[in-house]
Amino acid sequence: DTEKSMPHAIIGSIKGVKSDAFASKLNENKVMVSTKTSCCPLNTPSKLVYALTKDKGLASTSIRISLSHLTTKEEIEEFLKIFDKCYKEMI
Repeated sequence: DTEKSMPHAIIGSIKGVKSDAFASKLNENKVMVSTKTSCCPLNTPSKLVYALTKDKGLASTSIRISLSHLTTKEEIEEFLKIFDKCYKEMI
């Protein structure tokens, strides 16, 4: 339901890649993401992703990307390049 969603946050999973390790790799490239929702304790899979998927594997590989009305197209394109580079280094 898009009326009750957060339009500026994207949560996804990268199957087979641990979210903490991927977030660290992105951080090395000056990109900050979160590995779970704010209500989730450290060192646990994402409660939100698990509630939606019932898959602990996906819940432990999820990252949250937050945008704002100030995010530019160029910033998104740069993020995608860095994301792709980091992903290729992780697999």
